[in-house]
Amino acid sequence: MKEKISNSSTKRMIRNREFVRGYKKDKGCEICGYKKYTEILEFHHRGKENKNKTVNTLMKTLKNLNTIKKEMDKCRLLCPNCHRELHLLERKT
Repeated sequence: MKEKISNSSTKRMIRNREFVRGYKKDKGCEICGYKKYTEILEFHHRGKENKNKTVNTLMKTLKNLNTIKKEMDKCRLLCPNCHRELHLLERKT
């Protein structure tokens, strides 16, 4: 029985990871359009008050795709440079 649970958990985690990878590949950075290495793209929550968990945490905790999609909808997909610049600008205002 333990092997079956582990196997279904692994399948769910792979499914979630592939879904997020596909999303990143399709979208790219919202600000500059960067798409070369989608593994480095990051999710930035639009409003901290709406944040439940990070997309990566949801992906690893085996949540269903609908839960992950809802959290992704609260975010902007950004490359690391644009993400850092956005945080810098937020601190300055």
